[in-house]
Amino acid sequence: MPGLLARLRRAFFGRAPYHIGTLPTVPMDRYRALRYTAVHGESFRNPDGVSRQDILRIVKQGDSVAIVPEPDNPYDPDAVRIITEWGMVGYIPREDSAEVAADIAAGRIAQIGTIVAVHGGSPGQPGRGLVVQLYRKRKRPLKTS
Repeated sequence: MPGLLARLRRAFFGRAPYHIGTLPTVPMDRYRALRYTAVHGESFRNPDGVSRQDILRIVKQGDSVAIVPEPDNPYDPDAVRIITEWGMVGYIPREDSAEVAADIAAGRIAQIGTIVAVHGGSPGQPGRGLVVQLYRKRKRPLKTS
């Protein structure tokens, strides 16, 4: 069955996104909601040939995302990737990336976020986009008893 599913995805999408692995959820006892941010670059293909738009057809609101600095990015040394369990879907906007990268390096922002909206995919707006929630570390963890 997994072979059939992969063949169907390949037939539908071209090069099929593959499941990287399930991401953990944000431990809300240690982090609190910080802000929402749109994801940029979601119209491009990833280096492995997978379309980010194809990945955006699979993900849904509430899914976890990894927030990963990419200091070797040739266009922006402060670039921060957004990765779903199906692959990379884009970047934190350039105007916010330096602050987010510094906060991640200092341990102030969780490297796991949450998808709060997937938009587009309609006749008037065929391209899909994504909004994610970032989380800040709490000064003191919540008591869970």
